[in-house]
Amino acid sequence: MICPNCQKETPSNGNCCAYCGAVINTNGQSIPTVDTNTPQPQKKKGGIGKIFAIIFVAIVVAGIILALVPSGPTGSSVFEMTDSEGITSRTELHYENDVVFRMVDEATMPLPEGTTDTDIDMLKASFDLQKVEYTKHDCCSFTYDFSNNAVTIRITYTDLDDIENVKALLNDGLIEMDGTPALISFKETEKNLIAEGFKKISDSNE
Repeated sequence: MICPNCQKETPSNGNCCAYCGAVINTNGQSIPTVDTNTPQPQKKKGGIGKIFAIIFVAIVVAGIILALVPSGPTGSSVFEMTDSEGITSRTELHYENDVVFRMVDEATMPLPEGTTDTDIDMLKASFDLQKVEYTKHDCCSFTYDFSNNAVTIRITYTDLDDIENVKALLNDGLIEMDGTPALISFKETEKNLIAEGFKKISDSNE
C-alpha cells in the first residue's frame, strides 16, 4: 500500500505508515504527523489588566503543544504548575491509544490587592466575550468563577478524536498547531508540559 502522505510503500496490514508515522484510515488516506510548537514569551501587564492575559496564555499552552503519534497508552493524567505570579495552571488529559479525546485546561490567579467591583465587572465582560467564541463549538465549554479572592477559568474540550473538531478549533484560533492539522498525542503533550514546568499529579492507565 502506498502512503498518501510520504508516497512510500508501506505494509498493507498496518494502520500507520512505517516511514512517516501517518495514521492511514480504511480509505487509504492519512492524517500526517506534525511537529510541536512552543509558545513565545509574552510581556506581563500590571494590576488587574494582567489577569486575563496571563490566565489565557496559561490555558492555551496545552493546546499549543500538539502532535500525532500512531499508537500508545490509554488512560487519563493531570498536570499542574504554579508560577512566580501565583497562577496555578492545571491540565487534565484523557486519551485512548495515545490520542487525546478530552482535555480540560484550568487556571487560577489571586486577585490583586485593591481590586474593585468595577474591575471584576470588566473582567467578567472580557470572559463573557471569550465564552461566546468557545461555546459556539459543540465540543467546548467555558466557565469562570470568582471566589476566595481569586478568579478561575476552566475550558473543557471534548470529542478531540474527531479531526474535524480539531480543524474547527484551529480555524478559530482557539488552539494552535504548527503544520497540517492532526490528532492530539498524549505522549507528545505530556513531554512538552513537563518541559514547560508542569508536574504530573495524577495518572491512571488502562
